[in-house]
Amino acid sequence: MQPPHPGVKNIRCNGRTVPELEDITKQTGIQFRHIASTYAKYIPESMSGGVILFDYDRDGWLDIYFTNAPTVEMALRGEKARGALYHNNHDGTFTDVTGKAGIATPGLAMGGAVGDYNNDGWPDLYITALGGNVLYRNNGDGTFTDVTAQAGVAEGRFSTGAAFGDYDGDGFVDLMVTNYVDFHLDDLPAGLIFTWPTTPLPSIYIEMTATGNSPISGWSRERVSAKTARSRHRWASLSVITGILACLRSTSPILSKNMTICF
Repeated sequence: MQPPHPGVKNIRCNGRTVPELEDITKQTGIQFRHIASTYAKYIPESMSGGVILFDYDRDGWLDIYFTNAPTVEMALRGEKARGALYHNNHDGTFTDVTGKAGIATPGLAMGGAVGDYNNDGWPDLYITALGGNVLYRNNGDGTFTDVTAQAGVAEGRFSTGAAFGDYDGDGFVDLMVTNYVDFHLDDLPAGLIFTWPTTPLPSIYIEMTATGNSPISGWSRERVSAKTARSRHRWASLSVITGILACLRSTSPILSKNMTICF
């Protein structure tokens, strides 16, 4: 262990109990589960959802909102993922009030922020998402109303974080939204996953021709060709887990000559 830099103050805690954290989820009645993709093929599926703590009913106790998002496959089928608002019961337990609140399915939610955008004294909820954010106005009676269009804050890209703050000091909170990568459900990227079988095979040399958008370096939306370097392993196989966006043509003698695999 390296000694501390000169001038660094050394602070030791003596005679104090080290705090410990205990998992009390079961006792609280919170049963929320965030939907996750088994394969996590696309970036939105590899990201966990945000959690928001706020006193939505102003009773002096923090409540919890969990964001959720469907997998890409679910979204393409028009299926939604249910978020959840849990009301604090003041006794260490929570009650799911999502149905009454009306904020179950804002979209492919990633995170959010809380702020009283209309200065009515009630905390409003802004949810960031892929393809369109949502602003929920707190009605003060345990329910919320979607006022996104009216407020003009849908955004529409791949939003992740957000924050309310009165940057110009006019007495009304302003909204800052951060966006992530350029990702669209109607223009999914192509990709490959390489796996290594237990049975050794000779090295495979693949020539790849892209017919769609791909994250592989050197590919573009135009039709281009790229050759892989020889595998550092003496065996290789390809596992394809994408949509019909590109083709592989194998020039390996151990496979069918000039075999083309579209995926």
